Amino acid sequence: MRHLTLRSDVEREVALEGSGDAWHMRMGDDVLAARLCGLRDSGGWLDVGGRVVPFRCWRDRDVVHVWLDGRVWRFEAGAAAKARARGAAGAGGDHVSAPMPGTIRKVEVTPGDEVAERQAVIIMESMKMEMTLTAPRAGAVSEVRCKVGDLVELGAVLVTLADA
Repeated sequence: MRHLTLRSDVEREVALEGSGDAWHMRMGDDVLAARLCGLRDSGGWLDVGGRVVPFRCWRDRDVVHVWLDGRVWRFEAGAAAKARARGAAGAGGDHVSAPMPGTIRKVEVTPGDEVAERQAVIIMESMKMEMTLTAPRAGAVSEVRCKVGDLVELGAVLVTLADA
């Protein structure tokens, strides 16, 4: 069993169990069963309760980002999970990356702007779905590496943050 911290709107402790293509994810008393039914380089398809949904994933140090069903989830493992458990600031990372290839539709920040954790910074479109990408932590925008209309690759760093 592997314990990770799942970050979305609410922080939760998650346990993953399984092997091969069959997995169970436990969040408190809730159990979600999923079966991997297609895999590519950075994603694939999951069968979750008879519903097949696409996913994409990428890793940034000790944080694994998973785009699933229109939402991006962050799983912290290793040093990042330990730092968060100790309450360390800044464990969320210093940049916002593209969760999948797509087109930049709106840039909400400029260098020097102060942002709050989970504040919208980029809006992009991919696979005919619009996604709002948010700041992983509070800080100052040090660099914006994209502009409206840019086509970006999976994992491309779009915004970098510095301490405020």
